[in-house]
Amino acid sequence: MKKYLLLTLVLFGFLQAKAQYNTITLSGGYVFSNIEDSETSASGFRINGLYEYHPIVGKFVHGFSVGYINVSADVEEVSGGQPIVSKYTISTWPFYYAPKLMIGDGSLQGFVKGAFGMQFSTLKIELPGSEFSSNDAGLYAGLGAGVQKEISDKIFINLEYEWAYQSNSYYRDGFINSVMVGVGFKLNK
Repeated sequence: MKKYLLLTLVLFGFLQAKAQYNTITLSGGYVFSNIEDSETSASGFRINGLYEYHPIVGKFVHGFSVGYINVSADVEEVSGGQPIVSKYTISTWPFYYAPKLMIGDGSLQGFVKGAFGMQFSTLKIELPGSEFSSNDAGLYAGLGAGVQKEISDKIFINLEYEWAYQSNSYYRDGFINSVMVGVGFKLNK
């Protein structure tokens, strides 16, 4: 464990030395998806933290992200001829590499981004008189686009959309959509 921590610190030190500037962005927003094989749409919220370093040359930015996603839905199923309403709640922790290509110059820029990493999820199903929960982990991969506006030399805001695939049986087809607003801080510019 100490070996991995030391390697991570050395890597961030190297990135800091080779970067024009680094940023931290905190964002949150609305999430929507479908649950399992039902036609029920789930919705919820997402909180995300992103660390990025901007190389001295070029528009390509490297980022590392961690987040929390929570969606829920009421699903009506028929059992023994009687309708039963179940509440599904899914909590996901995605950890991923987030490369970004900045488009344009000046205080307003667009971007396209990728996401590639892993996620840990918990599914909780509440039935009348009982409760079931399970954990899973798998791939997290996606694409996104957005805009970023500088407010000052050190602060910016962004708006983005992200479509992601999770290799997790809790989401039907594994797709999740996020619309987020964030505030970012330039660390060493």
